[in-house]
Amino acid sequence: VVMHAFYKGLISFHLARGANDDREKHLEGGRKALLSFQVWVKEKHASTWNFEHKLYILEAEWHFSNGEQDEAEVKYAAAIET
Repeated sequence: VVMHAFYKGLISFHLARGANDDREKHLEGGRKALLSFQVWVKEKHASTWNFEHKLYILEAEWHFSNGEQDEAEVKYAAAIET
């Protein structure tokens, strides 16, 4: 479930960057994955350390997909540090 959500989020954000008509649909798919990871990290399911860096990557992709380069860079750096 975790890896499926992670990869679905990554793919959705990637597709959103190149999509015109389906951009919102793909962003919504990525956002759902991001929200799942936020819940898993907050509720400390299984091992937070296993989810936290993935959460940062999805947050970075969300920011990058929305043209927020500085915020994305901070999240990518946080993913590397965790």
